[in-house]
Amino acid sequence: MRYEFETARVVRRVDLPRVGDRSAWEEDEIDQEIFKPDTRAMVKDTTTIPHRFICRLLVRTTDSLKREGHIWGTGFLIGNRHVLTAAHNIIATDGSGKRLNSLEIKVIPGCNHGLTNPLNWTPFGSLTVTGPDCRVPMDYQAAFNKPGYPNAVHRAFDYGLITLREEIGQKKFGSLKGRPLGFWGDVATGGFTFLRETTTAEAAGKSIYVCGYPTDKCKTKQQRTPLVSSDCEPVQRASTQWMSMGKLQPASSDRLIAYTADSFHGMSGGPVWHYDSAGLRHCVGVHRGAGDGLNEAVVITKEVLEQLRKWGWQG
Repeated sequence: MRYEFETARVVRRVDLPRVGDRSAWEEDEIDQEIFKPDTRAMVKDTTTIPHRFICRLLVRTTDSLKREGHIWGTGFLIGNRHVLTAAHNIIATDGSGKRLNSLEIKVIPGCNHGLTNPLNWTPFGSLTVTGPDCRVPMDYQAAFNKPGYPNAVHRAFDYGLITLREEIGQKKFGSLKGRPLGFWGDVATGGFTFLRETTTAEAAGKSIYVCGYPTDKCKTKQQRTPLVSSDCEPVQRASTQWMSMGKLQPASSDRLIAYTADSFHGMSGGPVWHYDSAGLRHCVGVHRGAGDGLNEAVVITKEVLEQLRKWGWQG
């Protein structure tokens, strides 16, 4: 996650540190780790499964002075009109941890600005939602009354649900030869992806994959670090999908899993999955950023699935 204040003449930037340099991070920043060497690889064809279910999020915000800004994030379709993501993509904050007003969130499934044809970089179009279409746990909201951001409660409940106003999962596309877009975990269209209850013990020791839209990529190119706002237009930043692999490490909580897979700001809210012996993809978490020296995700537990259903998800 990265925030920029924008006015007609001035852009005040919250810069990110160089890879390996942690000194510039403020205490309340959502950190993300790259473990040298950077092993992230760009997904060239985002119309394939599961990549077409993974969505780029562009959040338009205002601060207390009515300055508009953007936050980039990731989510993934888990229903015809439901997107699972990180809570901090929905309740945005600035570099000091102060809450911002999220005006709207643009959701782009399978976004790929690396395509040569600029008309096709949103192969499944885009949808826009506002605050009432988004939900986060009450525990996450209440945690703003506790010291620090993100504190332990923020980390443990860092997930949320976006409800789209169109059932895009069942919409058919020419790029898919008339087949529906589908969503993660669907029997008919999910391509052997699964979204089921899991625990940190069940996930332990597995090799996992993380996928999303990092802000240090401008289309297909690596940006300078610290990031320089003038290098890349907001529409181009975090507009290509990148994936990395890592090993799950011993869990520090029954709500979080930790791993060494590389990630960067903007990948928060992406799916974390592993393959079983039959080659089937099992989503076990929602990527949220770094904690205790490793990247981490909120585990998709029974409690998380029950909360999603209370919000209207029908999985």
